[in-house]
Amino acid sequence: MNKTDISLMIISKIIVHDVPKHSKEDTSPKVDYSDRESNLTPDLKIFFKDKLTEIISKRSFKVVFNPTTQSPVPEIITHLNARNPRVNMVHPSKELAKYLYDIQKGNNPAGIVVAIEGTIRNNNVISIMKLERDEGAQLKKNQRSHFIDIVKVKDLMLTKKTKLYKASIFFKRSDFNSDFDGYVTDNQILPTSHLGVASFFIHDYLGCNFYDDTRISTKKFFEVTRDYITTIEDPIKKAKYFEHLISYASMPRSYIDTKEFIRDYLEEDDRQHYEDFLENREFTLEYFAKDTELIDTHIHKIMIDFENDVQIISKKGDLGNKVKLSDEGDGLTKAEVISKIKQVSS
Repeated sequence: MNKTDISLMIISKIIVHDVPKHSKEDTSPKVDYSDRESNLTPDLKIFFKDKLTEIISKRSFKVVFNPTTQSPVPEIITHLNARNPRVNMVHPSKELAKYLYDIQKGNNPAGIVVAIEGTIRNNNVISIMKLERDEGAQLKKNQRSHFIDIVKVKDLMLTKKTKLYKASIFFKRSDFNSDFDGYVTDNQILPTSHLGVASFFIHDYLGCNFYDDTRISTKKFFEVTRDYITTIEDPIKKAKYFEHLISYASMPRSYIDTKEFIRDYLEEDDRQHYEDFLENREFTLEYFAKDTELIDTHIHKIMIDFENDVQIISKKGDLGNKVKLSDEGDGLTKAEVISKIKQVSS
């Protein structure tokens, strides 16, 4: 399934549960469960479909269920998507909220779990959203109707009293001829030194892994982009693009967005050529988790070799204003280095 297919989603059911902030030692705050599904109007269905489409389309990761996970979420989602007619989602959604409560620690903020059932092209899909609400934002269950009104959630979202950090959509692979299980957006994934990319929501709660080995995806992006840059004839532009690549790959954040790289770092005349190059090299990932373990030795230096056997090396991978390159005509490039000489040796 493509991300664009989410815009075709027809929502049939939504149910909301409120998961309080608590510590492992203090479990007195309890989950406020809805006992039935929310009442939905056509406008509400469109609002949440558009919100989900917007979030997933911008920046989301392909994920697969981890067969060794301790999380019950993959089994619950698979069960909900597999049945026709579909089962009542009240009890399964309560299990989703309860598991989130059980594994959260004191540093996890209060959250609203929104479980959404729908179809895309008559195929079942399930979405789980987790919204983090402000401490002062109230969300109470109607004691007469026994559910948390989805209208109240929409109002909190519109008044900026919630932050939608995490959203997901899952489907049955065979329905969409897919080799992965869903898309997940998590703006709080963290790059770590020994575990690659860590995500409480993706790994611990949803029980998923990233679709590709993040180290290999990052390495392939770097190598394919580097190979494209070597095809550029202008030596000054080539040096600039190498610097851009190293700068982008070493930024202190946890994802690679190829569209962003194209937009922000390539000149307009080169963008389509680069996209064609990626396609020819069968690199189709647009947005994925970054792990630089396999390219660490390449992103900390940039080297320029001249035909007269002179070599310039920047040990931090950044030429910046340290080296000025200018075109002298006839294929010649002048390099100016303005600095104090630190050492001369042989």
